[in-house]
Amino acid sequence: MIVRSTLCLCATLAFLTSCGGSQPQIGAPGAMPQSRAIAQHAARGKSWMLQEARGNDLLYISNNTGRDVAVFSYPKGKLIGTLSGFSNPAGECVDKAGNVFITDSAFGSGAGTVSEYAHGGSAPIAELSVPFDYPNGCAVDPTSGDLAVSAIRGLAVFPHASGTPTTFTDPSFQSMNYAGYDDAGNLYVDGDAYGGGFVFAELPRNGSALVDISVTGSFRGSGAVQWDGHYMTVQTISSGRGEGRAIIYQLQITGSTASVVGTTTLLSNKNRSNGGQFWIQGGRVIGPDKSGNSVGLWRYPSGGKGTKSVKSFEEAWGVTVSRAPHL
Repeated sequence: MIVRSTLCLCATLAFLTSCGGSQPQIGAPGAMPQSRAIAQHAARGKSWMLQEARGNDLLYISNNTGRDVAVFSYPKGKLIGTLSGFSNPAGECVDKAGNVFITDSAFGSGAGTVSEYAHGGSAPIAELSVPFDYPNGCAVDPTSGDLAVSAIRGLAVFPHASGTPTTFTDPSFQSMNYAGYDDAGNLYVDGDAYGGGFVFAELPRNGSALVDISVTGSFRGSGAVQWDGHYMTVQTISSGRGEGRAIIYQLQITGSTASVVGTTTLLSNKNRSNGGQFWIQGGRVIGPDKSGNSVGLWRYPSGGKGTKSVKSFEEAWGVTVSRAPHL
């Protein structure tokens, strides 16, 4: 497993830059090539982070089956660290301070966890217990700092990303998949309905219950949910011709109805699944394909053919970008 993870990380580095050659570590003249240093870190099976990480914007990619999270400088793509010690790392999110939250689940345990890392940190600064198994995704409220975690059987909201969560369920959902806040602090969650089909709901700011939202159009499957600065977005997959291509829908939400006002189709032979959690950042969308084991980079909202794509992880699942704090 460790050897495979090392190779996967090296391949993923080619996603944004070349994997070969020498890239000395900070403060180490004549240091060994980065690929050799990475192999030694992986062999130890411990988390590590280069000193320079704190001063860079960082891209975090969870490797679900590999049980670790790779960290790259963004957008240059230098492999800058690896976070280890997970059972099944999945969805990721980030707060205003650049702290990164990573959901995790030991299958069959009946509960999940969320680990919080400071920007560029190699050890968690907090760990929260989720009272539901299989937490898929998370989101941070930009107005309050509350942390929402979407899991198969329900939704957990941690006030100020700490303490004991308030939990929410909805009989319309067979499973909840992903959640995202808009800029006003309203929370949206998607999932699968009993008997199949897409289901979508809102937890209004300061609300006490989920409210089902009727969505125009036919969605096949449910994926990541994120505010893009103008609209709530939901990822799903296409049906019919081109079946399996990932599509991001921009939704205009009025009351209990959501209308599709735009779409972004992600074209790639290696990214043909709604599995995993994408991340929209600065005119780009980064998306993993957990069934095809690849991570792609596309322009947003134009989409189309990916600008970069690589077959990399054993099971890439979630991504997020943490901006370097202003010192």
